[in-house]
This record gives sequence, structure tokens and C-alpha cells, in this order.
Amino acid sequence: MKKALLIIFFIVLLAGCGKVPVDVGNGDYEPKIVVDAYIIAGQPLQDIRITRNFPLNQDIDLTTYYITDADASVTDVAAKKTYKLVFNPLAMSYEYPSTDMVVEYGKTYRLDVDANVAGKALSTSSTTTVPPEGFAIDQNQSGPLELKYRAKNENGDLVQSKVYFNLSPGIDSYLTAITALEASEETFIEANAFGFPKDMLSEDNHLAELSHQNMWTQTRSDAEGLAKMEIEWFTIWFYGRYRITIYAADKNFTDFALTHRMVQDMDGNLLEPKFHFEGDGTGVFGSAVADTIYVTIIK
Repeated sequence: MKKALLIIFFIVLLAGCGKVPVDVGNGDYEPKIVVDAYIIAGQPLQDIRITRNFPLNQDIDLTTYYITDADASVTDVAAKKTYKLVFNPLAMSYEYPSTDMVVEYGKTYRLDVDANVAGKALSTSSTTTVPPEGFAIDQNQSGPLELKYRAKNENGDLVQSKVYFNLSPGIDSYLTAITALEASEETFIEANAFGFPKDMLSEDNHLAELSHQNMWTQTRSDAEGLAKMEIEWFTIWFYGRYRITIYAADKNFTDFALTHRMVQDMDGNLLEPKFHFEGDGTGVFGSAVADTIYVTIIK
């Protein structure tokens, strides 16, 4: 049974109705462990990035940005089994090097990190519960998987690629990463929906930003069966192949995605991002069930 969805796009507000003066120069610097980690059901423990923060108004020593000697582990809370993480210098991240562990559906895991930052011994932990089994993209019903940019049907209405997916029981948050795999100045769609010129790609990091788009889809937590998400045309900036990955996300994953950049509401009031860390840590330790489908945009 199809369910109604609320789809919200990640847009950074450049202006608000109110302004709040912020003084960031008088507070004391507090060293923090910064974590960037997502564990995915069915996959090993990997790509767990552990870095640090720095004081404002001073040069940053990038050689000390990554913490390479942390004491880090992930614990299966129910089984009371701990997996020691090791630093992989090629990936610049931590991982569990053995093959006897994959992340399981519905299980709760705790990340513990001890590290020295700016001469201070720090400790932090965060807990995530992996969504239950059930989420998957319906590859047969989804489509069209190849279509012209801003194609129209016989009635003159825009045609959109639709991704159908089975809901994960009890999960109401689905985050989507839309990645242009062939993004370049040559494949940029000059007749794009916003009328942005091609030369904008050479400014700052616009090529990378436009090739990675995100969407958030919300359902009711008691929803069941099949849901649908439409790939909006204003997330498409290049011709070629796209990877569409949907994550049935836990609360940690969702809260970080929705709040880490939205630090001021439209009234000007300041908002505090939700990080779900205890102790001396910040960042994200989230979990998800993931699935992927591919779409090609042609001229």
C-alpha cells in the first residue's frame, strides 16, 4: 500500500527575518573529539573518521587534523562484545580489520573513543540502533531509468524518475544521496532549471557541490508497504549516469543531517545542532539500511 510522503530538500537559508549578534571571540577553547561515522546494515565496520576541533582565529595545522592514535572501539550492546578499531592510513579512517563482524539489522552499537587533543586526555561515546530489516528499493517498479532532461509527456507535463521502496518497520526517515557519476564542465546542463551559467562551475567548489545532491523523505512511523520518491529536476545538473542511494536512517543520522548546518531559524533565533554524544565528543555516529539504483539523463 502506497503511503503519503513529506519530502524536504536540504537548502541552506542565506537570509532570515531576524538577526542575532554572536560573539565568538571571547569564549575559552574546549578541545573536542570530532566523529564522522555511519554504520550500514550488512557491511563491516569501516570508514569511521576521527578528527579534532581547533581554536578560532589561528592557523590550523592540518597534519594534526586527523587523530591517528585514538583508542577506539565499537560494542555490540546486547551481546556485550567489543570490536577494537584500527587506523587505516590509506583511507585516513578507522575500521575493524577482521572479517568476523558485519553490522546487523536492529542491533544497538556503542562507539567509544579515547584520544589526546591539544595536550588534554578526552573521552566520548555515542550509541546508535540500526533500523530493522525490510527496507529495499523496488528495482522493477522504479523508473524511468533513462530519460531526457526535463522530459514531458503527451500532456506537456514534466516527467520525473520515480523510486519505489519498501519501508523499514518503525522507521519514518529516509535520506537520499543523488550523485552525478559523470559530472564535468562538458556534461553540465546549460539549459538547467535555474538558468545558472556554465562558468559558475569554476567558482569555489560548485562542481563538487552540484554533483552531490540530497533529499529527505519522511513517512509516518507506523507506515507499511511500498513508498514512492520522485527525483526532482532541480537536483539534476549534468547529463550522464546518476547513483541514487536511499538510507533508511536512525535518529542520530537524521538529526545530524537536518541540524548540523541549520543553526538559525527564520526569526533569527539560534539553534543548537543535535549530535548525540556523551563526554568530550561531537559529530555523528549514525546507522542505516541502504540500497542503490542508477538513473541516466540524456540530451
